[in-house]
Amino acid sequence: MPHRPDGGQVTPPDPGSAGGKCDILSTMRRATPPTPSPAPFFFRSRRDGPECAIEDRIIQHLPELFRSEDPACIAGSVPLGAGMPDLIIATYRTLVAGLAEAGPMEANILAYLRVVHRARPATIATRLRIPRKTAERYIKMLQEVRAITATAGAITLTPSCREVLPMVTAIEVKVDNWQRALGQAFRNRIFAHRSFIALPVAVATRVRRVPEVVGSGVGVIGVEADGGVTVLKQSVSNKPRVWAYYYKLATVVGQRVARNQ
Repeated sequence: MPHRPDGGQVTPPDPGSAGGKCDILSTMRRATPPTPSPAPFFFRSRRDGPECAIEDRIIQHLPELFRSEDPACIAGSVPLGAGMPDLIIATYRTLVAGLAEAGPMEANILAYLRVVHRARPATIATRLRIPRKTAERYIKMLQEVRAITATAGAITLTPSCREVLPMVTAIEVKVDNWQRALGQAFRNRIFAHRSFIALPVAVATRVRRVPEVVGSGVGVIGVEADGGVTVLKQSVSNKPRVWAYYYKLATVVGQRVARNQ
């Protein structure tokens, strides 16, 4: 059984097991993707049902939906602030494994530097309200993994760390409550480059033209009864704004990548 970065067990979807089958409709059949997706991990137990089935279909079709040359990590229900997005697909740089041991304060330092570009250790300590020696200890750790560099006494992110997760895609899954999914997906845009809602295709086809959806920048994915998955409306590309969530996610991805090495 695989484990979460925090030590607990995780439950990847098991489409073929007798007890773990998640069917949207009784007529739904299993679809086989042309290439496998990375094994997902979840931060809370999954409950069989239609939303679980939609998640499984999306995971199976990720290579077709979101093509990328970068390796990717798939996670479910990752706690980021007040939210727990249903699915996150994050491509990553190899540097991310070095962040496996980073904690919240290291993530905050990276987030601060992403905003201000460069700062001296004393300034970092003041802004984050921590003792200077404590800040220097965190800075040393981040230098050792080449996440940051020091030039003339000023600390900056390395180029790889600035874009350690080149593309973060968040997906909120619902059976019919698209308004709630839209609200959650809109919030996800604060840390994700792309944000989608995923719904049964009949619902998705209808709501993709709703003014609130059109103007939100959120994409729409439709899941068919036979297992087919289609992007009906593309997400507007977005630059993350809350870098603390972005770098917290990077540490989660780093833990997963380091565990698999």
